[in-house]
Amino acid sequence: MTTRAAYLPVGGIRIASGTAATVLIAVLAALTAVLLLAGRGGNGEVSQYEFTLAPVIERHNGAVADWNRFVDDHNASAVFSLGSYDAQAVEANAQVNVIAAEMEVTTAQWAGVVPPLSRAEPHALVLEAMQLTLEGVKGVAAYFDAAATGQGDYSQAVLSLAMIDEASVYWAQAKSFEG
Repeated sequence: MTTRAAYLPVGGIRIASGTAATVLIAVLAALTAVLLLAGRGGNGEVSQYEFTLAPVIERHNGAVADWNRFVDDHNASAVFSLGSYDAQAVEANAQVNVIAAEMEVTTAQWAGVVPPLSRAEPHALVLEAMQLTLEGVKGVAAYFDAAATGQGDYSQAVLSLAMIDEASVYWAQAKSFEG
């Protein structure tokens, strides 16, 4: 997912995600299909591995959709003026913390699944992508927390958004295992 911060002179960020957010959801959907098909070996049965991961993937996809919706809503409604941005940052922080909490649960669930040897590498790549996305989203929440008091640090926002960008590399690598 490519997410960028645009710096605004009065202290706010506009989060730009363009088509990359949609791409991330498509990658996750493709990963769901890959995981469900990869372990079947042509016999039409879903392995315990895929069965265990299906709800985790679905839940994580929901959290990513919530993030994408937050980005769109934030960019559409944010008023970047002194004072009003501080109040909006409080609400943004609360919303992003909810998303981060959901991502934290799904990341822990994913980490708790032991993949078959044939799926170990893509499983690890997805875990790395989930962890980077989670850390990036947590960093954005911390940015908004600080911004609510007028102490938002652009460099923190940029580093956090860069983590989300970097996660897309791992998603793509995991997807490359589909064959």
